[in-house]
Amino acid sequence: MIANRHASLDWTQRPQEAIYCGAPPHAENFPLLFNDAAAAYALALRWKVSCDDAYAGKAIDILNARSASLEMIDGSSDKFLASGIYGYELANATEILLTVYQTCGQRRRERWLHEANAFWGSVTEVSQRTQESATPVNTSFICPAGF
Repeated sequence: MIANRHASLDWTQRPQEAIYCGAPPHAENFPLLFNDAAAAYALALRWKVSCDDAYAGKAIDILNARSASLEMIDGSSDKFLASGIYGYELANATEILLTVYQTCGQRRRERWLHEANAFWGSVTEVSQRTQESATPVNTSFICPAGF
């Protein structure tokens, strides 16, 4: 884990307002999201193992930067897969930090949990509408601040 570039305090997140998966005319930029998700998760794990709060702080910085900027995931039907996979990894990093990071205030924990639930509710709703509809649903996912 120490050799993993994602678990380094030198990681530089690259948050974007929109993530595109498999859809011209926009260039695909989903690797920016999956690398930041991998970094948040690896840093949370490294903090859990090392007890060095700097790693928790860096993971929180990545999660907060993502939540402050990400407004949609768009593209082909790959957007549903990307939302699920990368959202799951971001949620896992958050869960590691929420369950054990004691210096994080109760108010922030409550906000994260509320907004994570709102995010997953929107993913579930869109997935159900897409499965029930004969035509694809053109939508984007809203990722609330603080996730």
